[in-house]
Amino acid sequence: MEQPAQVMPMTKEEFWKVYWFSPLQMVTLINPKPYDYKFMVEMRNFIIKAGAKEKMPGTVANIYLSQMTRIMAQDEDKMNFLSDFALMRQYFDKLIVDVENLVKDVDNTPTYLKDIPAHMRTTDAPEAPPWQQTPSSIPETNSQMKNTVGEQPPKTVEPSEKEFEFEGAKYKMTIDKNDKENFFRDGTRISAADYAKTASLL
Repeated sequence: MEQPAQVMPMTKEEFWKVYWFSPLQMVTLINPKPYDYKFMVEMRNFIIKAGAKEKMPGTVANIYLSQMTRIMAQDEDKMNFLSDFALMRQYFDKLIVDVENLVKDVDNTPTYLKDIPAHMRTTDAPEAPPWQQTPSSIPETNSQMKNTVGEQPPKTVEPSEKEFEFEGAKYKMTIDKNDKENFFRDGTRISAADYAKTASLL
């Protein structure tokens, strides 16, 4: 009796490295179902007819593969096993016919940087798909948040006043608890300029 082919376990990182496509890739997909499959990506409608092969951009292919994989797993009563990336790979392999890179990789590294010793090189990690990206430690902003960096406690001001007489008139300056200055001549409010002008003549 022939033994079934052994399926090697596959990690999440290994799976998405192979099966996550960028906008610079064209993926030829097949619809294995006996009905046309309609789906939407970024408010645009797409369709892959029953049994047909269609070439789609990588971002559209990602959505189709995700949705069709779930339909296939549901039909086979394997929804509970979709966290098994070896099973996911089997579904994806049935749906993907071909992958074409639209842009050839070009090495733009200057010559003087190519011969850097290995221990001095930086590792430029490739762009990760959204579900793999590390969440930011910076909280998202909302209407309840405010900038507290360098925020000073409210300054407490002791009310005070200064008085002097000039040519028979009494001048007074007061500072209230809100640090607001007020100026008076014989009890009548005057401008800061008039007060300063008279004070300069003393």
